[in-house]
Amino acid sequence: MTRVSDFIAKFISDELGLKDIFMLSGAGSMHLTDGVACNPKLRAICVHHEQSASMALEAYARTNENFAVGYFSTGPAALNALTGLGGAWQDSVPCLFISGNVKRATCTHSEGVPGLRQFGVQELDIIPVVSSLCKYSVHLNKPEMVRYELEKAVSIAKSGRPGPVWIDIPMDVQSALIDPVKLPSFNSTEKKPIASQEDIEYLENLLVNSERPVIIAGRGVRLAGARELLKCLAIDFNIPVVTPYLGIDNLRHDLDVYIGKTGVKGDRAANFAMQNSDLILAIGTSLHISVVGYEYEQFARSAKTVVIDIDLTSHQKKTIKIDRMIQSDAFAAIEKLLKTLNLSQFKMRRDWLDRCVGWKKNYPVCLPEYKNTVDAINVYSFMDRLSHLAGPGDVFIGDAGSAIYAVSQGIKLLHDNQRYIPSSAMATMGYTVPAAIGVSVALGGKRVLAITGDGSLQQNIQELQTYLHYQLPIKLFIWNNDGYLSIRASQKNYFKERYIGEGARSGVSIPDTIKIANAYGIVAARVKDLAKLDEAIIVALTHEGPYILEIITPPEQPIIPTVSSRVNVDGSMSSRPLEDMAPFLDRDEYQKNMIVPTI
Repeated sequence: MTRVSDFIAKFISDELGLKDIFMLSGAGSMHLTDGVACNPKLRAICVHHEQSASMALEAYARTNENFAVGYFSTGPAALNALTGLGGAWQDSVPCLFISGNVKRATCTHSEGVPGLRQFGVQELDIIPVVSSLCKYSVHLNKPEMVRYELEKAVSIAKSGRPGPVWIDIPMDVQSALIDPVKLPSFNSTEKKPIASQEDIEYLENLLVNSERPVIIAGRGVRLAGARELLKCLAIDFNIPVVTPYLGIDNLRHDLDVYIGKTGVKGDRAANFAMQNSDLILAIGTSLHISVVGYEYEQFARSAKTVVIDIDLTSHQKKTIKIDRMIQSDAFAAIEKLLKTLNLSQFKMRRDWLDRCVGWKKNYPVCLPEYKNTVDAINVYSFMDRLSHLAGPGDVFIGDAGSAIYAVSQGIKLLHDNQRYIPSSAMATMGYTVPAAIGVSVALGGKRVLAITGDGSLQQNIQELQTYLHYQLPIKLFIWNNDGYLSIRASQKNYFKERYIGEGARSGVSIPDTIKIANAYGIVAARVKDLAKLDEAIIVALTHEGPYILEIITPPEQPIIPTVSSRVNVDGSMSSRPLEDMAPFLDRDEYQKNMIVPTI
């Protein structure tokens, strides 16, 4: 006979092939965590807040491109995991949250009393709370169903558009004894949708007759293992590629075919390419508002739009017009398309790609004048230097405010196997610090380049002790902009400089980063002179253990380019389409960059 908790631990190590579990000990999960202690193949990565565990485990799953598991106790412990769960849900990360609970006899869900708020000590019925943020969630009330529910949850998490799942396990189920031989299994019959030959021939015809095609390559490309196929499609047929934030690491950025990052906080080159196209092929992307723009009727207005995605739901939004929706696994669709195009001996002319490469060269995100800041370093200058000093296999992380927008705009992946792990959909403050733990653990203790703001640091600052405890070689780059830069900019631009909750003058003060680092026993330094930046970064990158580098940045640092509104001749305001980003170009220059009619 085997204890349920031991069976679960063995399932995680032997069936899922994982070596690590993220957790914070709690009375409600005591048998679960003891199962880990009894399994020599598993290591518990213990953090100091359940939110950190939830973020670390989803970053771990993104990095290993497989799966992750976290253990949580009952009541407040489970509730603390919701932010990371929401991020995994919206960014399509397959992972398993397992929470402990009180014994079945004192669980509210088993009492059968409508509206009962609590029965057991510290007890909360977590399943109704998490159900809208999971692909599957269940109370495991019968010990003999443990294999079935584990296999079902993992299968659902990984199938279709991936996402998190949650299993809640009462204390007496955790400790129950079972016979593994007699446990029922779950057998999935779900198959990946694959593009039909009719779909592929339709797309082939559009490509053959297109003069200005553009591929928008999202996270679904990586999830399908289709990055090399995407590269072949783009290079072999001279098709420019742009990406949303979750697709930034689909291709090396020094390839001619990679043009840039599209959207309201993207870059000019990518938006010029996308908006001037006559054919959009969107692969593995939900075409979020941040990608297609707030004025979405102006999105690629002279182009036909074909979407290849495994998830139909995201494309039922009443935003852009889709001319052909192809529900398919990205790998299967690109593979079939490549075979069809190769048989046709089709080759796109180089002139359109050259035009896009010209935009990429003429409109970099990091401008020469950014070198002129005094006693501060422009964040785009920082990203430019960090990108050039990083090496093969390095993983970058960004989280909220300027540390999601400017990091995503400014990052350059110039080496093989580099990754970018952003808190994309949620742009969550406090994500970078714990996410770096998950990434470093998944990499087997390799260095991680983690970027956050001084404000976001405070939200999970306790995990600096986790860095130190496990001696993780995380290089934490902290942008000191005196608080909340994005909030400050909004209050300046839209509320007549009525500042509240943005910095020390309006209620939010930030402690000295170097003193904090010293208290935790982590080596740290501060830099504010661009001439000394390279040396400071190199010291951080070559330090053996965790290292903190604080970068003093302008407190009024503009996050540009960006889609904005423009004052018309009559004094009225109008939102501009994606290709017309602020700071606005001279109108003659703007017109010269446009192939399609302007608005």
